[in-house]
Amino acid sequence: MITNRMIDLAPPPRPLKDGQKYNVFLSYRSVNRPWVINLYDTLCEAGHKVFLDQRVLVPGERLTGSIEDAISASQAGVLIWSHAAADSQWVKDEYVVLRGRDKDEPDFHFVPVKLDDSNLPPFAKSHFYLNFHAYPDGPNGPELLRLLHGIVGQPLSREALAFGEELQGKADDAMASIRAAEDRGSADRLCALFDAGGLAWDVSAALGARCIEALAKLGHPDMAVDRARALVTRFPRALRPRQMLAHSLSRRGNAGDDDEAAEILGKLYVSGARDPETLGLYARTFMDAHKATGQRRHLRRARDLYELGFQLSRDDAYCGINAASKSMMLGSEEDAETGRRLAREVADLLPPEITPDLTYWEAATIAGTALILGETDRAIRLFREAVDRFPSETGSHRSTAEQMGLLADHMDLAPDVRAQLQRAFDATD
Repeated sequence: MITNRMIDLAPPPRPLKDGQKYNVFLSYRSVNRPWVINLYDTLCEAGHKVFLDQRVLVPGERLTGSIEDAISASQAGVLIWSHAAADSQWVKDEYVVLRGRDKDEPDFHFVPVKLDDSNLPPFAKSHFYLNFHAYPDGPNGPELLRLLHGIVGQPLSREALAFGEELQGKADDAMASIRAAEDRGSADRLCALFDAGGLAWDVSAALGARCIEALAKLGHPDMAVDRARALVTRFPRALRPRQMLAHSLSRRGNAGDDDEAAEILGKLYVSGARDPETLGLYARTFMDAHKATGQRRHLRRARDLYELGFQLSRDDAYCGINAASKSMMLGSEEDAETGRRLAREVADLLPPEITPDLTYWEAATIAGTALILGETDRAIRLFREAVDRFPSETGSHRSTAEQMGLLADHMDLAPDVRAQLQRAFDATD
């Protein structure tokens, strides 16, 4: 949980007036969702009622009156801006409504947040903004304390300023240490950092979640599961730690792990979590059930959940590529055509070739779309390039190789093509 010191220094949420349902409305693009979920968790821990679209909306409601109603029913709006948001029409439309309230209502507090070195839109430049460039995995440091004050329209006290300065050094050092350990592929160092903890680790779950994600990528699921359980204990009401625990359990795959992951995610799903992370992880549990039983109903349920995630966030390539691949695996010509259509939509979200700024999963997704669309030579080359660019992410390589093997089975690829595809992942051995 957030330390008592942080809670004591942060002003309480303002009472909701008639017609108000939320203290804070979060506006963002889906590529920044993991960061936003960490912010959502922190705001909820601090007592705020927060509008996060995919915990409230259903497919088809995006950019309709439901969004405007939610903004109208909120006391404050936080604009999460990044390079990715600059070309999102969805986000721009929300900004127009936020801007209108900010101009017309002095009691509405608008807080722009930058996650990288992108330029803010012209209308937001006139506002004092918060720069979280140093915290790409979730809010931390003095900017987090400023945000908690900004959404209620209060300046920081001297004590809060002093605490923020103390927190900044610790948060910056912790993040740099995590990145360095991940870059070296040192799972032991990541575990030592997590276990030592400290002030910056208690403010939010973001640092802990980053460590767990790195352990899973590096192929150490036991370590990831142990730390994810500890993070859930530390932040029992937060969404992100539970997602990371389910993800780590699915990666490990010991007896009982799949059932535990399915229960965690099923509870999140029925409680209203519809973000693509939850939907994608939940879908994976049905894929695991399909592999164990061979029952097509599990495969179809997995495809439908992935497709729901893509419907809710049309720029979420992860859910899109998985919905496409599972459609291909279902086997009928109608499903295959759906898979190719989805693959084309996903391909439009990403560059045609792997660029230095992409993550491993984005690189692998470009390769996956090529495979589904029948461009096998290009797919093999891109998979090999993705593995070569991210040599330490062996856990991710193994997961991709397994999924591509299943897809190849259902696409009836020639034996030599399958062999070349497998060799693209030989670095994982």
